[in-house]
Amino acid sequence: MLCEKCNEKNVCMMRPSNKEKLCKECFIESFEEDVHDTILKKRMFEDNDKICIAVSGGKDSSVLAHVLVNLKKKYNYKWELFLLAIDEGIKGYRDDSLKVVYKLEKLYNLPLKILKFENLFSYTMDDVVKFIGKKNNCTVCGVFRRQSFEKGALLFNATKLVTGHNADDLAETILMNMCRGDIDKLAKNITDLSNPGHMNKKYNCTGDSQNGIKNLENVQNPPEQVRQKKYKNCENIDNNDNYDDIVLNDIMSERLNEKCSCINNNLNNDRGKKNMEVEKCEQDYEEKYNNSNNNNNNNNGNNNNNNNNNSNNNNNNSNNSFFLPRLKPLMWCYEKEIVLYAFHLKLDYFSTECTYSPNSFRGNLRCFIKDIELINAQFILNIIHSAEFFYFNSINQKTLNVCIKCGAYTSNKICKACLIIDGLNNYTDNSFLYSNKKKAKKKISIHFDNKKVEG
Repeated sequence: MLCEKCNEKNVCMMRPSNKEKLCKECFIESFEEDVHDTILKKRMFEDNDKICIAVSGGKDSSVLAHVLVNLKKKYNYKWELFLLAIDEGIKGYRDDSLKVVYKLEKLYNLPLKILKFENLFSYTMDDVVKFIGKKNNCTVCGVFRRQSFEKGALLFNATKLVTGHNADDLAETILMNMCRGDIDKLAKNITDLSNPGHMNKKYNCTGDSQNGIKNLENVQNPPEQVRQKKYKNCENIDNNDNYDDIVLNDIMSERLNEKCSCINNNLNNDRGKKNMEVEKCEQDYEEKYNNSNNNNNNNNGNNNNNNNNNSNNNNNNSNNSFFLPRLKPLMWCYEKEIVLYAFHLKLDYFSTECTYSPNSFRGNLRCFIKDIELINAQFILNIIHSAEFFYFNSINQKTLNVCIKCGAYTSNKICKACLIIDGLNNYTDNSFLYSNKKKAKKKISIHFDNKKVEG
């Protein structure tokens, strides 16, 4: 059977996403163009962006790095690409996978930094497991990794942070939040899938009103321990510990001051000001999903459009500087396709499963995803599309605050990483892992076809 695209070479595979029967060369080209289309449709990057690629040595991040390097060359983009890896301190696992990361650095000639949990949080994952056991270690690891990636990207002065999450990963996350009844997290995950501009809409980091800032006093006048917070050494491959430590502290301090300045400006100016680019993204989504939005949301959008005409460009630019969007260019790519892409190009990657992952709740959902994929591979994408409904009908507006202990961004007074560290420092049991989950269940208002339904 000949390839449906070139009609010259033999078919090597049928793509799960569109059932196309392609040869090796056409599949590679089609895969890269699909990733490129995702980047363009989601408006993920600007031409001069500094893009920090989160790499682990696994297949997803290795493929992501290869695709971005190829797209940059093919379309002459002026992106600045960097590699960032995290060493969780899992002996016999992460130390081996980092060998692949070093190869990526040499292969693509990209700057690389490696940060360690032990230096950032004073605990390795092996230490954490000794305290809490193997049941909840993925929760701790996820919290620490997300904050580590943000801090590492700041060392590069990056404007975007990209991860190798694929469609299977996103479907697992969506089902996991559904099983837990965590609708707020589900809505937040969808904003991560969407344009980064929507993150500014959902998580209001600039404070449209003074009442919208939970800890405004702490933001405007950070406590002394926040101002003088000294992060542990951020170790990279060059072992420039002191240099990275100084740079990271300067960046965090500058970001705190910048946030305070911008909030004060917003409190004195019109409350409805928004960035032009963000507003354009919101208009596109409102047109596409206008049947899912209620009349009040439409009216607010019109008011914001009117206020936007009088906005100040300098203030708007500083609004976006608060966020380091975590983007997922492989979000519509099946795991099978990623494996085949790496196989055909003979990309080097580390395929051993994490020592502690078999005991995770996500592992059960991963098996479930594989089972339903055998019935119909389209089910994976359908799960992701269905979850978008929760985002466009979610009415909870969270405020992004500064953690009063470490200065990291959080939707609470104290970030989850600091709560975990405090729990480990004063360990008695694992209750500190669930401290934020003991909340009364509340009904969810869902708006569909301009009709309100109580869930």
